[in-house]
Formats: sequence, structure tokens, C-alpha cells
Amino acid sequence: MNTIQNSANAKNAILAFIRNLVSKSMYVAIKNILNPCCTLSGSATVSCVSSGVYDIAVTTNQSIGFLGNGQFEVQVDGKFFLGDIVEPNSISVTDAEVTAGTQDIVVVVYLPTNTEKTIGVFKSFTIQDVVFTSC
Repeated sequence: MNTIQNSANAKNAILAFIRNLVSKSMYVAIKNILNPCCTLSGSATVSCVSSGVYDIAVTTNQSIGFLGNGQFEVQVDGKFFLGDIVEPNSISVTDAEVTAGTQDIVVVVYLPTNTEKTIGVFKSFTIQDVVFTSC
């Protein structure tokens, strides 16, 4: 119990120390690193729009934590679909061109920590064996 309390004190001390030294987005990124609740995972729902075109909805097991500032990347069938994180535990891709069949979906959520969006914190997970039915 003492170790847990000391870890929490150390985390709070680090956050208090850096609060006024780094940008707000960097502070949020460091806070997310120091507060790893659990492993991010999720499930996908796929609906066919037309032949080879699908809407993909990913629901995560916990809040993504990058709401309003974060971005996502969904990788499926060798293609990449990008967007902004606007919901706390869901990601939507519309009109994704994907080959019908069973595919794995890799989801990456990303919080940029600089204005160029080249540095940041990310979490990722894979949803295996998602079925894209022909329509």
C-alpha cells in the first residue's frame, strides 16, 4: 500500500512541477502517460454503403482521453483513414473503400504535442477478424 501511495505522490509531484514549464498539450500528454488506466481496446461495427464501400464504427473500452485535440488513424486492407477524435469512446470512418472479406483493423489514437503535429503520444490496438460482407 505504501508503494502505491508513493507512486501517486511522485506522479502528482511531477505533474505539479511541469504544469507551468510545458505547453498545455504536452502537459496533457505527460498526464496520459502517467495515468495508464488500462489497455485500450475496442470492437468494430461495419455497414455496407455500396459495393466495396463501408462505414466503420469503432467503440473503445474506455475513454480515449484525447477528446478535442487528438486524431485517429484506422488501418484496414492496406489503406489508412484519418480523422479528428470528436467522441470520448468512438471513432467513425465513412465511405471507406475496403475489399470484402475478413480483415484486421488497426486503430491508432494520437495526441500531437507540438504545432507541426510531428511529435506526440499515441495508443493503438488491433481488432482481428472483422467481416466486411459483400453487398
